[in-house]
Amino acid sequence: MTFSAGGPVRVDIVQVRPQRVASIREIIHRDRMTESLGRMFQVVGGVVNGQTIAPAGPLFARWHSWGELADLEAGMPVASEIAPEGIVVPSELPGGAMAHTVHMGMYDGLEAVYQAVSSWLERAGRTPGEGPWESYTTDPLSETDPDRWRTDIYWPLR
Repeated sequence: MTFSAGGPVRVDIVQVRPQRVASIREIIHRDRMTESLGRMFQVVGGVVNGQTIAPAGPLFARWHSWGELADLEAGMPVASEIAPEGIVVPSELPGGAMAHTVHMGMYDGLEAVYQAVSSWLERAGRTPGEGPWESYTTDPLSETDPDRWRTDIYWPLR
């Protein structure tokens, strides 16, 4: 099904496998999201590299709650489990049925995409689960054209 939310957004129901991750989970202020994510990714990357663990997918940000304060988990999928180190811990992105969509472009458009997916779930009679996340499929340090940045969004279903 395709619908509009500031442009066409296609939502598909997909089955995903659980993913082992190295992550940090913090309560952050909405105004410090970009700064917090950058710091969290840097710390997780340092621990993963220091433990010589291979990354197994793109960086992600998972929203356990959203508002003025957000419960945010950020990190990366890993090929094998990391040992806890400082604030970096082993965790898992869940498997199962997910609403999935792709956002192309700058990250400031993501909130509208989440709203569109939420509306789609309601219209489709599907019950959203907790902790949707976004995977930053395109590395903005490698791709300088923001129109080509791909972000995959996964929203667990109950």
